[in-house]
Amino acid sequence: MIERSDILAALFGIVAITALVAFVTLRQRLARVSTEFEQQTQAILAMQGAIKVLSGEAIGHRQDLAALRQAIDRLIELHHESRLETRLRDADSSPYSQAIALIRHGQSRDEVRKLCSLTESEVDLLFSLHGQGVGSGMRTPDRRLEPESRHELEQRLRRLHEQELRNLNQFGELPPTRFDDDPPSRFDVPEDDNWTPPNRR
Repeated sequence: MIERSDILAALFGIVAITALVAFVTLRQRLARVSTEFEQQTQAILAMQGAIKVLSGEAIGHRQDLAALRQAIDRLIELHHESRLETRLRDADSSPYSQAIALIRHGQSRDEVRKLCSLTESEVDLLFSLHGQGVGSGMRTPDRRLEPESRHELEQRLRRLHEQELRNLNQFGELPPTRFDDDPPSRFDVPEDDNWTPPNRR
């Protein structure tokens, strides 16, 4: 007859074997999970490194684009300033602008005509436009012409010069001169550099 102690020993052996198998199985699973976790961690770290590199490159590109945009804006600004200075310099060097300045500073008609080599018609036109207050001893404000006034003055002076040149062509004093239909920004004189408009009285 089987004794009670033998039964208990058999049961204890079975439990021990079952616990040992369970422990080995659990340990294997933990090892596998640990390995997978380590691999995932390495993958995440690699992705973080790649993101940092891409972010650094993107920041560098943005800085380069910003610097390039600033350089282009500066070049455009310098170009506009250069064009404006050229226009102002050309306007100030015009005999009409010099004559207007002399008129506003109280110079007489003869002085303006002689200093700027203008005709009587041109001097009369300039005095009619800018000579208010000169005869009474008042000095007119020294300011630049507005674009509309400058354009109107150039057109009227151009017509006067065309008429003067046509008159000279009729008398045979000058070769035939052809005028363009498009009005220039400044009146064109004949090609001869030594030629000056005659003084008409």
